Amino acid sequence: MSFRKPAVLLFALLLGATLVLPAAANANGPATPGISPEAVDLVLFPGQSFDLDKTVTTPEIPPGVEVCLLQDETGSFIDDIGNLQGGTTASDIYDAVVAAAPGAKFAVAGFRDYPTSPYGSPGDWVYRLLGGMSDVEADWLAGIAGLSASGGNDTPEAQYDAIVAALIGGFGQDPCGFSTADDVTRVLVVTTDAPFHLPGDGKPHVNTEASTITALTTTDVIVVGLKAPGAGGELDSLASATGGSVQELSSDGSNIAAAILAGLSDVDIDVEMTSDCAAPVNTSFDPAAYVDVPSGSILSFNESISVDEFAPPGTYECKDWALIDGSPMTDASGATIYEYKTIEVPANFVTGGGNIVEGKGKNRINLLTFGGNAGFLLDGTLVGHWTFNFHEFGVRFITTELTGLQFYDSGGDPAPPGADADTAMLTAIAKGDLGDGWIDGCTVEVSFRDGGEPEDDLLFGIGMTCPGGIVVGLGELSGGNIQIHNGYKG
Repeated sequence: MSFRKPAVLLFALLLGATLVLPAAANANGPATPGISPEAVDLVLFPGQSFDLDKTVTTPEIPPGVEVCLLQDETGSFIDDIGNLQGGTTASDIYDAVVAAAPGAKFAVAGFRDYPTSPYGSPGDWVYRLLGGMSDVEADWLAGIAGLSASGGNDTPEAQYDAIVAALIGGFGQDPCGFSTADDVTRVLVVTTDAPFHLPGDGKPHVNTEASTITALTTTDVIVVGLKAPGAGGELDSLASATGGSVQELSSDGSNIAAAILAGLSDVDIDVEMTSDCAAPVNTSFDPAAYVDVPSGSILSFNESISVDEFAPPGTYECKDWALIDGSPMTDASGATIYEYKTIEVPANFVTGGGNIVEGKGKNRINLLTFGGNAGFLLDGTLVGHWTFNFHEFGVRFITTELTGLQFYDSGGDPAPPGADADTAMLTAIAKGDLGDGWIDGCTVEVSFRDGGEPEDDLLFGIGMTCPGGIVVGLGELSGGNIQIHNGYKG
């Protein structure tokens, strides 16, 4: 008789995995960042794997965000600035950003134009810093309070030169003060209702679109443009080149707070899953990462969780978390959001699968296919699952509860791997299909012999009963393998 050794049939036992979806968006705010499921409890036998689908709800605003508002301070922005300075608008912006991105920092700067006719009015400025980068709300409010609206003279303004100065400083002023840390998302919010001046003969303007984009990409700063009526397409180009967005401002600037928050929510982020699970428990994710997706996205990952073939029995605990632009995703308190795992690896177990056939060629009959595993957790709990398909009779059994597992040494050699026994006897409650549909109340008794190599493995002492029927049998495996791990031998 010839033998083949197909992949062993294995079944994961999922014990009470906690599936808690992140809070849904509601009328009062966006969805809460989170990972679903929040906790996973699995029993995996050595050599077994399990695929877990999960979702990551990302924050509406990237973590570690630094925001510099570069505000048009020409006369046409008197209403917009008034809206920012009136009531609780500036405080509301601060509170909303910090709630979504704990530890966020803010700066405020303004621009007009060169104080040279016909470009600007006397007393104008190209760029000025009103409040350097800070996580203190009072500093943000003071910067907003320092904004004023006047001057500007001709229609275009010195936005390109102001943007570059906000990045690296200039005109006797410090830059906004963006950090250079890898885990920071740097956002320059630029408001304007006018086209941008370009350099030319006799003009004081220095920077072009190309040089400004170079400065932005070199400093890794994202542009969020707030376009009021009259603005050209320059902000669209800068936002597109840096992964930002453009938001429309109303003519009176009454939606400026909402536009700022919407712009921060549209910032592109990179998202990846990571884990501290280590051998003998291994994890991998598909996809490995999402690149340039909008903040607030709900993303799907598939995680493959596997246990090494000769893993020692025990309870293994580890956790996964999401990285947003390289920083751990956090909750409102700033604490990292984890998905917790408990992986239990049984001791004293039998695992395997295969088939028994009769005859060859046209006379070949597939009598039985089966597969599963059964073993003990460290606390003595018996776990596992088996299926048996008697093809000749059209009969199937699926265990619903394992009731007993005993190991015996009958003098055989089960290696590899080494074990203290070569025979396992399993009893279980099952549901059965005797050809007329599934019924409960069946019982299974089966003995397995691990002869070390597949051709020496036996499935014998089979007794499966249901109300109205019984199946018995024994046989040498035609393909597959049975392995007994009685005690941990490695």
